[in-house]
Amino acid sequence: MTMTWRSVPAPLRTLARWVTIVQLVGYTTSLVFVWHTTRLVPPGVAARYRGVDPEATQAAMQFPKSFAEMLTIPHTHLLSMAVIFVLTGLGVALCERPSERWKRWLIAEPFLALLVSFS
Repeated sequence: MTMTWRSVPAPLRTLARWVTIVQLVGYTTSLVFVWHTTRLVPPGVAARYRGVDPEATQAAMQFPKSFAEMLTIPHTHLLSMAVIFVLTGLGVALCERPSERWKRWLIAEPFLALLVSFS
């Protein structure tokens, strides 16, 4: 017998539902934060990480990040997002509808995208 969401006990389905809701809120909040701090444009990203000219009076003061601070960003993102992708991968693996090929792709693709985006 293949394990699917239908065969999982109700408390585990409730747990999965709430984990998914919290992930949705977390991703939305992080996208709002990135938009707020960078406006999602290259000059905003450069200002966020390289700092801005202290002589510029119209912009908020932003200081350049050190190498150690820059390493902290991919370190924390790779570790935490790997856990998030494991949880969502388990959810996809328990679904009945997509074919096995699609399931494998949907489970592997976030990990590949994570490695590509942080390399």
